[in-house]
Amino acid sequence: MAAYNASLLRLAREQEGLTQKGLAEKLNVQQAVLSKYENGSIVPPENMQQKIAAALDYPVAFFLQNDGEIPSGLVFHRKRSSLLLSSVRVRIEAEVRARSLDVIKLFRHHDLRSHIIPREGRTPAEMAKAVRAHWQVSPGPIDDLTALLEANGIVVLQFDFQTDKLDGFFMPLPGGIISIALNDNPAFSPDRRRHTLAHECGHALLEHCDDFPDDEREKEAEAFAAELLTPADCIAAELQPPLTLARLRELKSRWKVSMGSLLYRAHSLGTINDSMYRRTWMFLSSLGYRKREPDCGIPDEHPALLTREMSRFVASNPNVLETLCLSASRFHARYPEINWEGQSSMTPTAS
Repeated sequence: MAAYNASLLRLAREQEGLTQKGLAEKLNVQQAVLSKYENGSIVPPENMQQKIAAALDYPVAFFLQNDGEIPSGLVFHRKRSSLLLSSVRVRIEAEVRARSLDVIKLFRHHDLRSHIIPREGRTPAEMAKAVRAHWQVSPGPIDDLTALLEANGIVVLQFDFQTDKLDGFFMPLPGGIISIALNDNPAFSPDRRRHTLAHECGHALLEHCDDFPDDEREKEAEAFAAELLTPADCIAAELQPPLTLARLRELKSRWKVSMGSLLYRAHSLGTINDSMYRRTWMFLSSLGYRKREPDCGIPDEHPALLTREMSRFVASNPNVLETLCLSASRFHARYPEINWEGQSSMTPTAS
């Protein structure tokens, strides 16, 4: 029989937002006993394994997997996550780590990988240029950033974090898989989510995987995102003054980045001076645009990679729940587009 994976017991508890004390009460055991289950010093007896599975809505087989050690994603978080309660951060990270187990299985099953290149000493801007070339991106705006990342094997796990204090974070998974957790909270605009994707992609591709992201690494990720979304040799000519409100709205619609980002980009590229930069920011602030800009017709982007690959997987696997080690309710919560016969409401495309 497979060994009981104590790390997955803790993950499932955190995913449910339960403290040790809360789960111990549901299981009618002492907290000290549950603590020993979670640190692996004792293995729950079979009847307790059944109770744990029922309480956390996973089959017992989930806790017998050996793929539970997934790196911490929020080590590489955006600064705003420091505003989160620790319990909320733990719950969000556990949810993403649990979903990442599906990602690992799908990538192994379909022999998929993330199509990335090593940094090799490049500056952030040089890396963004190299990535655009590697992914064969045409000059100019990126029409659908989510589709571009997914076409190159970067997974976008998009769901509502139930908070507006965290935009997203990247998760480096085993096998060189890059996954980005993206907050689908309605407080965030489409252009903001695109920026978060580009920023977190920067952290991943600039190999910010070892240490806590200090200010320098945040600046590097921002520089990568700026060059990826608004390459200097394409946009500089479009950022010449006067950058009127009408012009900024037009550019936002075309480039699908915020007016604030365009203004900052113009200043960093030297197309406007300090005085014009400050005056324009003051004007945008007076209109309330620092908090919420007009959407300018930028459409929402929707991840499709996981749904497509899961549809293929389910259609060819008669024992999908057993293979994925999921309950039916968890499967349907994660993949509502896929019915039990393995047919998706989305039309699968060739991968």
